[in-house]
Amino acid sequence: MKSQAMLDFSYKKSTVEYKNNLIQCYEFGTGKKIVFSFPSFPHSGLYYLWFLNHYDTSKVKFITFDLPGWAGYSQNIFKNKKVDINEYVEIAKEIIETNKIEKFSIIGYSFGGPLGVKLASDMKNKIDKVVLVSTIINSKLIAHFKIPRLVKLVYKLNLSFLVKQKIFRNFDSFSRFMVEKENMPENFITMYKDMIKHIDSRVITEAAYQLFNSDFTDYLRNIKDKDILVANSMEEENMFKIEAEYIRK
Repeated sequence: MKSQAMLDFSYKKSTVEYKNNLIQCYEFGTGKKIVFSFPSFPHSGLYYLWFLNHYDTSKVKFITFDLPGWAGYSQNIFKNKKVDINEYVEIAKEIIETNKIEKFSIIGYSFGGPLGVKLASDMKNKIDKVVLVSTIINSKLIAHFKIPRLVKLVYKLNLSFLVKQKIFRNFDSFSRFMVEKENMPENFITMYKDMIKHIDSRVITEAAYQLFNSDFTDYLRNIKDKDILVANSMEEENMFKIEAEYIRK
C-alpha cells in the first residue's frame, strides 16, 4: 500500500446527458487501461477512490458515476416514474459512448455486480475482463435470507423511509473504515455525507426490491468466454458466499 504522504485523491468530474437529465460522472487515474466501476448499494461511484491506495493509477483509469436516486449528484430520472434497474445499464452505455471508450474492463461491487454482468453481455465486443465482488446474480438462491425478506416487506408495506434511516446509521461505520483503514481525508467524508442526503428512499427501495426478484444468469452465460474474477471476503454473509459459488460454477 502507498504511504499516506503519497496518496493523491484528485479526480475529474463531468456530466453526461441521459433522457434530459444530467448524470454525474467521475474519472481518476491516468492509465490506458479503463475500468468502468459500478458502485454498491446505495453509494456514489466516487467511493472507488479508495482503490487509489492499491493501484498504480499511472496504468489504470477508473470511470464511474452516481446512479440516479442513490448517493450523489445525478439528476433523478425516476422522480416521476417507477424504477427500472436496467436503465442504470443504459446510462453506463451512454457514458461509454460519450467518452469514446473502445475497450474496457468492469468491476461491479454488490448491487453493481449484476449491472456489470448485464453491461458486459450487451457490450461483449468491448469487454476485456469482469470483476464481481460480493454480488448477487440469482436472487432465488438467497430468498430465504433475512435481508431479501426485509427488503420485500419494506417495499410491500411502503416503508421506504426506514431504508434511508438505516443508511444514515451505517454511514458512521463506513466513514470510520474509510478514514482509519483506507487513509481517506476527512474532507472526503464530509462531502460524502452531503451526497448521502440526496438519496431518494423510494428509488433505492424499489431498486433493491427489483434486485431481489431478478436472475441475471443468462447474461452471465453470455460472457462465460471472458476472464471473470469472483471475489468475496471470508467474513461476509453466507448469502454472498452462496452467490459466489453459483457464479463460479
